[in-house]
Amino acid sequence: MAAFNVLETQFQMFITSWLYLDDEYVAMTRSYFIEYTQQAILEFCDTLIQHLESVKKSIDERAQHKRNGTESKEQDTCNRSGNNTHANDADIKPIYDEEPMTE
Repeated sequence: MAAFNVLETQFQMFITSWLYLDDEYVAMTRSYFIEYTQQAILEFCDTLIQHLESVKKSIDERAQHKRNGTESKEQDTCNRSGNNTHANDADIKPIYDEEPMTE
């Protein structure tokens, strides 16, 4: 996540440095940027930061999912070994082991 914070900070510095420069090249670049993206620079910056936040959230969720998947795989190994009997199911008898009916 530190990489995202660095990227966000660098992008913020880059965008704000454009705002304070006022020469012809910067004005032309700003004009091309707005024409290409159909957004003002600050609006684009906010949108990009929102996307970065969304990506960070997705990465966190995926990491959590992988950790949970690792835990469930460890639990599944005992099931694959043939030991499927749980404590709650121990007293269930198969249907072919019926006791004779009493009269």
